[in-house]
Amino acid sequence: LHGSEHSFPTRRSSDLPAPSMLTLTISSNARWICEDFECTLISEDAETITCSLPIWNEEWILALLCDISADIIECPSEWMQRVSDYAQSAMEIWEEARMIRSEA
Repeated sequence: LHGSEHSFPTRRSSDLPAPSMLTLTISSNARWICEDFECTLISEDAETITCSLPIWNEEWILALLCDISADIIECPSEWMQRVSDYAQSAMEIWEEARMIRSEA
């Protein structure tokens, strides 16, 4: 997963409610998030970036957070637990598929 390979879900209609926001502090290695996706830059220095991403699609955000997990410096604990559960689920699916393939 890398930002330019996936489109970020955006919604511009005034009829839709505003999305909730997720504020993250990430290492400068994950700067591409701010360049590729709709977000609000809160602060930046040579090593870290703090930004807020709109949450239009929670599964997409979980996949993004999993992708950049090594670069996350600060993230709300609720989201870190959700990423952990998401990654654990993916590992279980991969292990199950591997076992099925090895039995074939």
